[in-house]
Amino acid sequence: MHHAGRSAREEFRVEDVRLVRWRGRITGNAEFLDRSAFTGWLEEGERRFVFNLSQVTRVDSFAIGVLVACVKRGRTHDAVIKLVLSKLQIELFELLRLGGLFQLYEREDEALGDFTRPPA
Repeated sequence: MHHAGRSAREEFRVEDVRLVRWRGRITGNAEFLDRSAFTGWLEEGERRFVFNLSQVTRVDSFAIGVLVACVKRGRTHDAVIKLVLSKLQIELFELLRLGGLFQLYEREDEALGDFTRPPA
């Protein structure tokens, strides 16, 4: 049972992509993404990730720090993380100069499509 205002996380597989969606408010490590879980996915050979935070009410510095750590760790394994964000979140990430670190999308289907579409 979820409490009002709490976050919820769902995980899916779309072909060889791990899709993770969050909703509500992220308040701590357990509700967001434990770095060891991400490391576990890398150790299992996963390399393609779409993290959808567009339904998160507030992305705080903690969450951004975890995302940055995941991207840096992912790079050592040739993993790619695509973020799906709301327009306001994208503006925030660009204001913080994080646009170059992440591949940012407004729509989940576009982020997934970039993985499944053959390179031009």
